[in-house]
Amino acid sequence: MPEAQPSTSPTAGRAVQHADAGPATVDLWRDEDAAVVRVEGELDASNVHVLKRMLSTALSDGVRRVLVDLASTEYLDSSGTALLVSLAADLRTRRVVLVVVTPSGTPARRVFEVSGLSGELDLREAPDDTWPAKPA
Repeated sequence: MPEAQPSTSPTAGRAVQHADAGPATVDLWRDEDAAVVRVEGELDASNVHVLKRMLSTALSDGVRRVLVDLASTEYLDSSGTALLVSLAADLRTRRVVLVVVTPSGTPARRVFEVSGLSGELDLREAPDDTWPAKPA
């Protein structure tokens, strides 16, 4: 399968990046100090590199807060959890806030609970209103 390339569409001074990653889509948007990355579909070893690339892009732009929204993630394997746990540890040393949205009862939340990794991440039911909304 060819490598998923993000597309960028400027919107009101911000850019939305979108990547089709096989069984998932990954979107990134941001404001001055925060970035939101939303994963919809299945996140596994075949496409976790797309999420990693999107997160690297956000962090290279100097954001101080990152939200990864897994509310619409239908499947999450160990490569996805490993990326997020590793990212959390790295961001703590850089004093960058990482929040992971995984509502109760979702597949991603169950993976974190069963694996015992819930304590490694700041898991939330939903983003609060301090995070940038996705531009239309």
